[in-house]
Amino acid sequence: MSVFDITVMHILEKIHSTTDFIFMISEVEGILQTATALTTSGVPDSFNEDGWPDRDFHAICLAETFGEVIERQLIPAPLLCYVEDVLKQGIRYDAECGSNAWDYGFRLGATRVREEFFEEQF
Repeated sequence: MSVFDITVMHILEKIHSTTDFIFMISEVEGILQTATALTTSGVPDSFNEDGWPDRDFHAICLAETFGEVIERQLIPAPLLCYVEDVLKQGIRYDAECGSNAWDYGFRLGATRVREEFFEEQF
């Protein structure tokens, strides 16, 4: 599974089955753990056309999706503990890789939801 496959809609499809949801969360954690390990091991990263390191860009994409899902409160309470593990892994990625990618992406997703809410109010 690619980071680009993990969208809000994909997550919503998975919440109906605890098993499917946990498998999806495990894949996300694996992506973040691999990126952290490669970066801290000094393995060079490639850059996208905008100049972002690919690993940071992937972290931003994932975090943006989870920021939106959390802000919209789309995850049922029994599944939130698994999402918390992903959030911790994202924070670890930023801390160990000297990056702010996870935080930046998460704020993008959450801000998008807040802006939509305020636009609807006016």
